[in-house]
Amino acid sequence: MYKRFDIQQLTVIKNNFLQRVKSAMKNERAPLFKQFLSAIFKEWNSVYYYESGSPSIRFARLANGEVMITDEVDKIEFLADETALTTLHTLLKNDKKIQTAKKNSQSISSLLEESFSSGSYDLINEKPYLVYDIETTFEVDDLKSQKFVMAYFIDSRDKKYRYVAEQSLEKFVKLMLEFDGYIVWYNHIFFDNPVVIYNLWLSDAEIETLNKKSIDVFLFLWNLTGKRIGLGKAWWALLGFGKTLESGAEGANLIKEYQKTHDEAVLKKVQLYCKNDVKLTLYLMLYLLHYQKVFIDGEECSFDLDQFMNFSSDTDKNKEINEQSLNQALF
Repeated sequence: MYKRFDIQQLTVIKNNFLQRVKSAMKNERAPLFKQFLSAIFKEWNSVYYYESGSPSIRFARLANGEVMITDEVDKIEFLADETALTTLHTLLKNDKKIQTAKKNSQSISSLLEESFSSGSYDLINEKPYLVYDIETTFEVDDLKSQKFVMAYFIDSRDKKYRYVAEQSLEKFVKLMLEFDGYIVWYNHIFFDNPVVIYNLWLSDAEIETLNKKSIDVFLFLWNLTGKRIGLGKAWWALLGFGKTLESGAEGANLIKEYQKTHDEAVLKKVQLYCKNDVKLTLYLMLYLLHYQKVFIDGEECSFDLDQFMNFSSDTDKNKEINEQSLNQALF
């Protein structure tokens, strides 16, 4: 999954796309961009360049004559016709302008944070929302036996992150069941919602209540693209940063360590991980609401708000889901 930027976005959103193009040009000893393209496309229609053994940037000449440049590190696509190639050619000759743009650029996450803080995304469809994440021990494969340990959530109305300890779960679930707004997370229709309900010995009716008001970002991307996209991959591709731990399994191991040692430093690592996941998923949703498109396999997947809402809760796709294995695959 990729972002697709135009020239203006390349100069105002923080990225290293232009520097990677310049590095590839230097590798071919081509001082000018169009000279570089002529050299690399003499024999091949697709050329990769590498950093530390991994693909960093790809140049591809398409059948219609356009050129696709793909930054595999920052997950940026630049699709250019002859006019856009000329504009990029001119920009790449001006090192001072490139350095100034890099210095003054802002990350996507900071732009989204400014919009959220200013109130631009307080409501979705005129309703507030809360984003939440839970941590469990992951000791068993059965959802009904998952042990809730903690949660974090943020309410779009006051924008405060709140910690939910194990003994506060009942109060938190009551809040969600009575909440007149949307419940947001990634794969929570299949995992988090049933886990918190089963931990309180409630019924499938309460799960259905939560699911009906849920915006499941994983489910949205699945319905939009036809692909199961892991949370970490989505974050890195669209936001450029990710988790504080490698996986939920690492968090579960830290929980077990804390239960044995009662080391507060270990507990704080898990709390930070959980809180950070909430922040990242909030920003991921804001990115989708703001840009209303993603790119995958070279194709644009665009949508409007109605489609976003429908795809985020539509489970009626005859999908065969093993909830626990799906959850582990995603995290």
